[in-house]
Amino acid sequence: MGRLIHPREDWEITTPEAAGFDVEAWQRFVSDCAPTEASNYRRPGQAGFGAALSCDGRLVHTWGDPDRAFDTASAGKPLISFCLQLAVDRGLVRSIDNPIRLYWTGAGELAPDKRLDRGHHTELTFAHLHDMTGGFPVSNGASWARGEDVPSWAHWSGDPARDNRAHVPPGLVRRYSSGGRWRLAQALTAIWGEDLADVLDRELMVHLGIPRRRWDLRAGRELAEDPTYYRDHPGYGRFCDPPYEIDGSVVRGGGGWLVMSPKDLARLGLLVATLGVWDGRRCLGSSRLVTGWGGANGSQFGGTAGSTVLSWGAVTIAGLGGKPAAPLDDARIQSMVRVG
Repeated sequence: MGRLIHPREDWEITTPEAAGFDVEAWQRFVSDCAPTEASNYRRPGQAGFGAALSCDGRLVHTWGDPDRAFDTASAGKPLISFCLQLAVDRGLVRSIDNPIRLYWTGAGELAPDKRLDRGHHTELTFAHLHDMTGGFPVSNGASWARGEDVPSWAHWSGDPARDNRAHVPPGLVRRYSSGGRWRLAQALTAIWGEDLADVLDRELMVHLGIPRRRWDLRAGRELAEDPTYYRDHPGYGRFCDPPYEIDGSVVRGGGGWLVMSPKDLARLGLLVATLGVWDGRRCLGSSRLVTGWGGANGSQFGGTAGSTVLSWGAVTIAGLGGKPAAPLDDARIQSMVRVG
């Protein structure tokens, strides 16, 4: 196709043939691709879906409404890790393997049994919360309150906020936990001393050409107090425990609820594919913290570099050909690219 470019105000458009895709494989992919709305996870007023696929920084194809900003469920979780990588890059955190208590204990803000200088939390590191090995068992406040999906090692009280803490020593078990990512967001808000949306806007989004008016990162208080998140799971966000503000800065990113369009998600995917570099500028240090992600409502972003650089973003997509997966799959997209 030619050299890699990075989109400016809008994407340059290309064709599958010019992108170097195998035409027959591409036609099979598109004919199989019947994305529909993942309505079970839709918030009120969030009907619709969209997706975008790019190759070498040029837009190849879109589905649905690629310019509309949707709630993306957990697809925003990597942005909290991006804030962690930026903190390392700027010298605010020496290493992700450092105990968080060296930077923030939560004294006077977290409940006593949740303070990061007490109990199991004393050895809790940034890496533990990124890797979801911190011993935090809660992800869905609605199901947790009903006593569903409670691991044998957890101590269940029925209150998602009360139970959002390390129940076992860090590193002992791996457990998908939105509650653990919420604690990471709180710690990083304290370390940066500002709203993480402002950090991301200044340090990252402005370079990617994503203006602040086009995206948002939901505040933890909103998730905790608004039962409409996840239509079939009222009370989902109840794991978001105080503090909701730290030194006047709103804490965001509890469940990773990023609001963004598929085209802009594909920009994030392109940053992932190029390991943190955008148009010759290193925006993020290259590490395992720089990765894409997917949400339970079929939202996702990602990118990969091989013979060509691919990136994609999707929101509220029910599946590919009726299968319960988002329509943009790394292995299948790579299989369409000609070699040589």
